[in-house]
Amino acid sequence: DNEWLVSKWVCFEVYIETLLTTEVSMSASKVLLNYIEGLLTSCGDRTSEVQTAAAASVVKLCGADGRHVETVLQETVQYLESRSNIGKPHQINLLDIITKCIQEDSNKALTHLTAEKIAISCTYQLTQSKDVLPDLQGAASEALVALSGPYFGVTWEKLESKIVAGELPHYFVLQTLGNIAKKYPTEAGVKIQKVLGTMLPLLGMVRHDNMKYIFAWTISNFCQAAIEYGNSTGSSLKEALASEVYSALDVLFTVWFASKEQKVQISVLEATGKSAYLIEKTRLEELIPKIVQATLTALKKTKEPLPLLRVVTSILEASIKQDIIALDAHFDQIWGTIFGYALGTNEDDENSGKIFREIAHAMSIINGKYSHKQLTLLLGKLENKDEKTRGAALAIIKFLVNKDEETMTAEDKQSLIISGVRSILNDNNNHIKKLIAQTVEALATKGFLKVEGGMSLVEFLAVQSGLDVEEKLKDPRKVTNAHVAQVSQQVLQKVYTEIEDLEEILWPNSLAFITSEKCTTSLPYVANSLHLFLEENGSNTEMFDIDFEQSVNLPKPQAIFARLLVQAGFPNLVENRGLNVLNLLHRLAPIIHSDVQTLFDSVIPKLVKYINDKSGDSWNQKSWEDLVLKLLSKTLDHIADEEWASLLSHDLSQQLRTFYSGGKQNEDKYFMYKCMGIVMRQTESKKVVDDLVATIFSTVDHSDQQQREGCALALGFAAASHLDQALEKLDMVLKGKPMSAPAVAAPAEPVEGKKKRFGGFGKSSSSGGSETKPGKPIDDKGKATVMLCYGYVCLYAPINLITSRLEANVLAAIVPFFTTVKDVSLKQNIIRCTQLVARSVHPDHLKQAYLFNKRNEILKYLQNYVDSEPNTSVSSNTRSLALDALASLIQLEPVLSEADILELVTASCKSVIALPKDGSVHGKKTAIPEAQAETLALLETTLESFNKMVIELTHRCVTFGDVYHLYSHLERYILSTNEWEQERTLHALKCILKTFLERETGSKDSELKGIGHLLGKLLPIANDTSADNRKKSLECIELVYAISVKMGNSSESSSEKVRKVFDKIRSPIGDSENAFSSLNDLAKVVSYMIPTEEIQEYTLSLFGGLSDPHANYGAAVCIAFNNVFKHRCEEFKPHIVDLVVEFGKGMEFVASNEKTKQGLLRAFRVFGTYHLQQVVQELVSKQSLPYSSQAVELWEALASTSKTVSQQIIEYFVEVLTTKQPFEEKGEGSGKTASRLIVAVSMACSIVFEIEETKEVVKESFCKIFVALITNIGSFLETEQIKPVASQQKPPPKSKKNKEQVPVKEDVSGQITSAIDPKEVAAKAMESFLRCTEAGILNEDEEGIWEKLKNKEEIYEGVKKIAKLMCDRHSGDLKSIIPLTSNVLNSVYDSQRTVIGAFYGQLIYEGCGNADMALVEQLMNSLLSKLVDTCYMMRKLAIQGAANVHNVTAEEVQKFSTPVLSALVSGLEDRESPDDEITLVSIDGLEKVLERIDEPAVRGILVTICLRIKQCYEKDRPEVRKAAFRLFGSLSKFASGPSESPFLEQVHSILINILLHINDADEEVGAACKQTLLKVSKLLDSKKVVEACGQLDAEEFDYTKFLNEISRAFIAELTDKVNLLVMSNLMFFKSPDAKIRRNSVLLVGFLVGNLPEKLMSLITIDHISSSMIQLLKDSDNDVRIAAAQAMGELSNLN
Repeated sequence: DNEWLVSKWVCFEVYIETLLTTEVSMSASKVLLNYIEGLLTSCGDRTSEVQTAAAASVVKLCGADGRHVETVLQETVQYLESRSNIGKPHQINLLDIITKCIQEDSNKALTHLTAEKIAISCTYQLTQSKDVLPDLQGAASEALVALSGPYFGVTWEKLESKIVAGELPHYFVLQTLGNIAKKYPTEAGVKIQKVLGTMLPLLGMVRHDNMKYIFAWTISNFCQAAIEYGNSTGSSLKEALASEVYSALDVLFTVWFASKEQKVQISVLEATGKSAYLIEKTRLEELIPKIVQATLTALKKTKEPLPLLRVVTSILEASIKQDIIALDAHFDQIWGTIFGYALGTNEDDENSGKIFREIAHAMSIINGKYSHKQLTLLLGKLENKDEKTRGAALAIIKFLVNKDEETMTAEDKQSLIISGVRSILNDNNNHIKKLIAQTVEALATKGFLKVEGGMSLVEFLAVQSGLDVEEKLKDPRKVTNAHVAQVSQQVLQKVYTEIEDLEEILWPNSLAFITSEKCTTSLPYVANSLHLFLEENGSNTEMFDIDFEQSVNLPKPQAIFARLLVQAGFPNLVENRGLNVLNLLHRLAPIIHSDVQTLFDSVIPKLVKYINDKSGDSWNQKSWEDLVLKLLSKTLDHIADEEWASLLSHDLSQQLRTFYSGGKQNEDKYFMYKCMGIVMRQTESKKVVDDLVATIFSTVDHSDQQQREGCALALGFAAASHLDQALEKLDMVLKGKPMSAPAVAAPAEPVEGKKKRFGGFGKSSSSGGSETKPGKPIDDKGKATVMLCYGYVCLYAPINLITSRLEANVLAAIVPFFTTVKDVSLKQNIIRCTQLVARSVHPDHLKQAYLFNKRNEILKYLQNYVDSEPNTSVSSNTRSLALDALASLIQLEPVLSEADILELVTASCKSVIALPKDGSVHGKKTAIPEAQAETLALLETTLESFNKMVIELTHRCVTFGDVYHLYSHLERYILSTNEWEQERTLHALKCILKTFLERETGSKDSELKGIGHLLGKLLPIANDTSADNRKKSLECIELVYAISVKMGNSSESSSEKVRKVFDKIRSPIGDSENAFSSLNDLAKVVSYMIPTEEIQEYTLSLFGGLSDPHANYGAAVCIAFNNVFKHRCEEFKPHIVDLVVEFGKGMEFVASNEKTKQGLLRAFRVFGTYHLQQVVQELVSKQSLPYSSQAVELWEALASTSKTVSQQIIEYFVEVLTTKQPFEEKGEGSGKTASRLIVAVSMACSIVFEIEETKEVVKESFCKIFVALITNIGSFLETEQIKPVASQQKPPPKSKKNKEQVPVKEDVSGQITSAIDPKEVAAKAMESFLRCTEAGILNEDEEGIWEKLKNKEEIYEGVKKIAKLMCDRHSGDLKSIIPLTSNVLNSVYDSQRTVIGAFYGQLIYEGCGNADMALVEQLMNSLLSKLVDTCYMMRKLAIQGAANVHNVTAEEVQKFSTPVLSALVSGLEDRESPDDEITLVSIDGLEKVLERIDEPAVRGILVTICLRIKQCYEKDRPEVRKAAFRLFGSLSKFASGPSESPFLEQVHSILINILLHINDADEEVGAACKQTLLKVSKLLDSKKVVEACGQLDAEEFDYTKFLNEISRAFIAELTDKVNLLVMSNLMFFKSPDAKIRRNSVLLVGFLVGNLPEKLMSLITIDHISSSMIQLLKDSDNDVRIAAAQAMGELSNLN
């Protein structure tokens, strides 16, 4: 068609223009075009990753300066046009490329002709199909929109031409025009009229809804563009477009709006909304009723109201701006409809917030004309019962107050708004509360609070600041109390500190908040705000001149002081509560009293500092309470006014009843009681005391222990000044007699007058107060309170009076309850009372001696309490309280008898130590975590109380015998099988010993009776599996030692040395690697501590440890035996018979514990060698393999008998190992079975060689034994595991699950043998042998030998380590050993030959320990003769061993360099070794040998080596590649003299290999290449190459960046090698390794891409181009991506 011809003609014009203006070679241009074509083809690749990379490279080819943007766009357009058969995704990618190239064309390099061609092509793609293809046509549309930026006229013209009379335009033509108008309104504004004129006649032809939608949408954008054009230019298009817009609106609104498609309706309405700004006023007046009705109707039907709400906003704005009168009739309907959509919206929500802001914007527009009417409607909505309605109205009021200040701040409107908001202050909905707080902030900022009623809004903030924030809500979307409180706190502080001109309404009215019941929980926040307010405004002293008599609504100073002081009692109950109320109290000092300013200035800052300094665990609540009470006391002292104190007591009573009724805020109520106690202590008025005591007892909750404690402390404080009066009141309460109490209406008068009375425990009558008749006696809860009161009265009473009142007034009242009590709380408080009484009569308190006659009687009662508590669980603190009281009573005279102590400790241990681990029934955890935590806390408290009691008992101990006697009552628990019982007992013992040590008791040379028995029990526990028990045992032993020194039974001169031993072994015994050493040191110390008379008891006690069920105790006992027998042997002569008997018993106890048994045998050998004869006899009867424990014992004894016997045994072993057949072959392919005889001898060797007495014999026959054992290792190399022989008695049981035989462990008798690995047996024999000859000294590296010898894969490494050991320590024996092994090297058994081969190789490496170089030569000749051995492993070991010559002297290296190098080079071509093993060994050997020789020695073979290893660079095995590259790097040392030139040629030939393998699939190969490149780069005479290689060591190495940098360096300074590099690289395009192909194409891309134009002639670009394009078709995704990326670098081509 004509369009196609026009397109071709434009293409031809562009081609001619390019030929005339470009000055580059046709070859380069052709290559660039080929690249572009190849990449465009890859944009249709089967994978999206390749498509993305290809597209990005096409865009990149445009060049940073846009030099090729023209070419790229031309080729893309031509490709798109010439290949009509490509798929739709491919077409879309090409269109996206066009879009991005245009967007990236910052230099506007695109010519007009090309823009024309793009516009034509994209328009063609846009309209080619009459069907709507969103993806394809959308991409074409985006390209046209992008082109409109630089070439608006071209794009608009092409699209405009598609709108012709009589024919409906394409859907995407209209959409593209609409998008262009929306993006470029200024440019589109002047062109809209013409397009609209063409479009109007076509509107009647539209039938389909999608076309109606796009027409309406486009017209809407046109109208918006016209509006923006007028706003930006100041030249309105209203007159020019009014007619066309109205005509379009007439069709859209009249005809199309009737469509059933909601999308069309909304689009029409959006166009209507925009057109309202452009049509004439008269016509808008006519249309408004219809538009409003239609919009509101559609709004009710839609699920997405936001677009239509914007339409409403546009209509309102256009109508109000033009003062359309018709709008008045529809105002209520419009307002009601849009307000309905505000319901449930949230301004802070991402979705509904948009709706709310649109509605609020609309109402802000409404406010310009209908403000009064709208405000009335909003305030009316506040009274609605629906929460959402109230919330929406409030949110809109807040919005309007903030945004429309001029309209909303009129005085009449302020009053209305304040009144309306006040009407909902009692709303219980949190959402409404939060909105009210936010609204108050807006009102305060605009000055509304000055209006009458404004203070009530401040009060609202104050109340809401203290909401309970711990409520739990199921719906996380709901507004919580915490949200409301946080917002209220922030606004409240802002009102007091940031908003100006509010002082008159805030002060002093805010003082009422302090004593307001509604502000109880919010007082900390109110206090903070008031403090900050006074801090800013308090410099005006006149503001504190308040007439409280006239200001009847304000609280009095005493009420303010009482309220703030009580709040300060628990400063951390609410965050910053203490700081806030104290700071406010400080500021209010002038109001409290004129005499307290100086006191407050001195004390309160210190209290504030205390709070700031103490936090967390360092906080002490009791100390804090004492400080606050001290402030109260000093305040009363400074004021010194009984009337003021009387008023304070009245206010305390009144606040007690007002704020703390019903069990609320127990902490504050408790502290208020203490404050009342201080007032009673300070006052002289008995009436005040009577009234306060009556008030306290009438308000205390007797079921709450904290309140009970506060009540008791108050009575105690009162007793300090009014003891008899306090005792009288307690007697009245206990007997149920009535007490007088004040009416709360008035304070107690300082002068006598009529008294109003309250019943002791009754509530006040309606008349305000009356005398209550005596009623029933108080219940047990009340008695509990009275009991505690008696205790504190005794404690705080004057010391000169209490002793005279104790028997008659206190004990007479409380003792009768001991036997009759049933209530738990009464029992506990009787116990507390007892302890307080004991403290009150302690000599330290009374300052004199006092004999407490009833002590023993009360002690029995308490002991019964402890005994009656179940030891299966701990559910209350009764037990711990009783133990605390017992501890206090023990301190009093007279001293307890032995019988009393026994009975007391026995009962306490049974009740406490025997408790379950976690304190719950039967040791099971409580189901509820909170209850479990409470149980654990009770248990911990109980244990602490028990320890306090035993400490007090220890204070009564005079001698160490007394301490031991006390310990003896605990011993049954220290031997318990329950770990926790042991731990508790050890802790108690530690307390006992520490207490006794700290006391100045005992004398020098005092008898340490029982110390032996005690230490015998403690020492085994030092090896307990429990770290806590180990630690506590050690601490107890250390304390015993300190006591021993103090009492003169241990040397003080050695104490420093012993202290160091204890310091050394403080690390947990059993966990440390040096556990044995640590325990041994401890046992040694203990062995010296025991007095001679206690040593027998010590050993007998240790023997008891062998029978202990704790497995680790036996090992500790054995260590203790060894030490005590070694260091104190002479002292055991009188006890030999008994000890032998005990050893026999001990062997029975440890029969199942091999480790302990061996330890016990070692101890017994120290004690007497006569057991050896019996052991020999037992060995004859035990022949099972592996040897049973008894057989092992016998072998050890036999070998230890004499040197003659040992020598005969060893000679027999050598003969068997060297002459007998090592294994039997079952048949071809069936494996090899080791000879049982040789296995048995090998195992016996392991036992015998470990015996110290055989060491001399072994050394004498060292060489023969060594050769036998090393050969033995080779003999068992390929043997199979020997399976156990079935028992003759019964077969092993079968697993029920798998029905297979279950291995049966060896029992004590040794009747059943276990599986044996001959390799392990041989390794163990060699280990025992070497340990024997080296006296057991092997370093850490040598310790690893044995595991290697047991592993078939590592056995040669183990043999090499043995060879090294021989060179290090037995080099002199090698002259004898090597001849003995030469025969083995020619053995018929491969495994024996290879083991000797490995041994020889390591000997060469070690230079035979520098013993004799002739030996090295002998070994070299032996190994070189094995280079043709039939066994590949022998050949490998021969090459490896020959290469080890590099480690000997330089002379020997030079001597053998030629044959060794020849052998190693030949090894590179050994093709029979599996997996290139010999090749790898040869490369490794070459690298090591070459390090030791000079250039002349390698000159003749250097190039040969380079050529031979070149084949290894591309080997499949990464280890070979790594070794080859590393070897080439090592060869760089020879690049000097005659070898420099030939080696440099080799460098250039493999440089590409190195560069590509830096990014090898194996990281280690890459690392080797990096190091090699760093070495050879220095030979290339290029500074920039060296600099580029500097980034190889970077922590975050970027390979792609490195290729780019080194390519630039090659081009800059090695220009003549660039073509070689490129052509060498092309060879790797066909590498089987995809990663290498990827690396190579990237490198070519950078080499060519960075090449300047003038150097392009150096390379054959055509060949490169075809090769790279071919990789775009590679099977690997990453390769195709890399090829595409590489082509993207070639923007330098022309």
